[in-house]
Amino acid sequence: MICHYINNNEEKGFALVLVLVIMMTLTVLSVGVIVSTGTNNALSRNFEKSTQALNMAEVGAKVAYRELINGGYLKTTHTMNLGSPETGERLLETSLNNYTIAGNGDFLWEWNPGEDNPLFDTDLPHGFRFRVYYYTGNSFVIESEGWYDTLHKRVRAKGALEGMFQFSYFSALDITEFARAATQTITGKVHANGNLYLCPSGGITRFNSSSVTATGLIIRSRDVFNRPDTGGTVEITKN
Repeated sequence: MICHYINNNEEKGFALVLVLVIMMTLTVLSVGVIVSTGTNNALSRNFEKSTQALNMAEVGAKVAYRELINGGYLKTTHTMNLGSPETGERLLETSLNNYTIAGNGDFLWEWNPGEDNPLFDTDLPHGFRFRVYYYTGNSFVIESEGWYDTLHKRVRAKGALEGMFQFSYFSALDITEFARAATQTITGKVHANGNLYLCPSGGITRFNSSSVTATGLIIRSRDVFNRPDTGGTVEITKN
C-alpha cells in the first residue's frame, strides 16, 4: 500500500492551476457568446434591410401599375421591347414628387440623408426605379428595383390587356354592385382595377366565370361603407 501526502504548497499550486483553467474556460465561453451575439445582430440587420429593399421594389411596381392604369394603358416609359426611352405624348405621367428620369429612361425616386420626407422612418438612403413597356401588342412588363442602404431587390410583373366586351363586369375603379344586392347569377369575367366588394347581405351572388379578379382587394366581409355582411352567400364556379 502506497500513500502519497500532499503538503500545503502542493495544495496551493493545484488550486491555482484549477482556478486558471476555470477562468480560461469562462473566457472562451464569453468570447463565443459575444461573437454569436454579434453575428446574430448582423444577420438581423441584413434581413431587415433586405426586407425594406424588397418593399421599395414593390412600391415602385405599384406606382408604375397605377400610372399605367391612369394613362389608359397607352403610356409607358419605354417603347416596344425596351427599344428606347419613350418620349412625347406616349411617355408615362406620374404624380410622384421629386422624381427624375434616368439616362436609360427609368423613372427614379430616391431619398438620401439630409433630405426631407423619407418614405420610411430612417436615416438610411432608399429609393426605387421602374420601367414599363410592351413586349407584344397587348402584353406589358413592369420591372422595378428597390434599395435600402446598400441592399438592392428587384421585382418583375407581366400583364395582358383583354377586350372589355369579354367581361360581364369591368371597372377602372371599385366594383360595389355585388354588395347588399339581390340574388343574382353572373356569367362571364369580372374585373375591378380597384377593390371588388362581395357582400350580398341576405341574397345569393353566383358567379359562373373563368376569371373573377381585382387589382386591389376582393373583400367578402363588408361593403364599401364598412358595413358588415349580415348573412349572404357568394358562390364562384367555373363551367
